[in-house]
Amino acid sequence: MENQRQTCRRLHEEHEAVFELLRRLQRTLVGSKGDGAPDPLDPASNSLWRDLRSGLEFEVARHFEFEEESLFPLLTEGGDGELVELLLDDHRAIREVTAPLLELLGTGEECKLGASGWPSFRRLGLELCDRLNEHALKEEQAMLPALENLLTEEADRQLFAAYAGGEVAGNRP
Repeated sequence: MENQRQTCRRLHEEHEAVFELLRRLQRTLVGSKGDGAPDPLDPASNSLWRDLRSGLEFEVARHFEFEEESLFPLLTEGGDGELVELLLDDHRAIREVTAPLLELLGTGEECKLGASGWPSFRRLGLELCDRLNEHALKEEQAMLPALENLLTEEADRQLFAAYAGGEVAGNRP
């Protein structure tokens, strides 16, 4: 399905970016030999860790906040309350996995992915891949089509402008 609404196109693009990040993470986690962490001096691993941290702390968090504050109320009013509850449950579960994962990633030089942290990181990372992948697919298959039908041109324009401008649009029409 091709998204006609700007807001839906933007969310779809973000889902595609998340799918790619999760593919990279899963390749690294599955490709690691046994319980051995990737070489801390490996530029590809360092790039992945930076992208993962940024993706989880900023992009995914912002995406979730926008949905929860701006889109979910509209979907509930439009009769899709059950879908909203399902997606909110996903958000909670993903946040529960994300917090300890980010703790293990640390920041820059403080990365805690040595031999002792790697098994936990690997387990949490694989769980994140499963949960976030499944969640984004639900949004692609159910939420975006519902929004396409629900949003007026004006509401879409307002939501897109607020989101693109870094604002959370609240309960806009």
